[in-house]
Amino acid sequence: MALSKSQKKRAGSLDTRGTFQQWTESGSDGMGGSTGSWGGDKDVWISLHPVSAKEKLEMEKLQSNVTHMVQMRYNDFDFDNENRLKVGNRIFNLKYVYNEDEKGAFLQMTAVEQ
Repeated sequence: MALSKSQKKRAGSLDTRGTFQQWTESGSDGMGGSTGSWGGDKDVWISLHPVSAKEKLEMEKLQSNVTHMVQMRYNDFDFDNENRLKVGNRIFNLKYVYNEDEKGAFLQMTAVEQ
């Protein structure tokens, strides 16, 4: 999909390299739980910013503890709240992922930093 001029300008704000990871269960731990690991790494360029006080108040109506907003170019990777984002040594749990304006150009995500 070709991006419009304004979308191309916005794509330039994706200035942070992040790695999306997915939890994969590998078996039982013998005590009723499961074992697994984070993998399936997908490196992408993102925009990461802490939520403002106003954004935080608005988001807490829908979900609590959101600390950051993440934006990236639309991608066919299956993102959901079972994924996490790693930026350097920082880890963010994804809470809500949506296709911005349903145009298939950008994804917006809310996240909580661990």
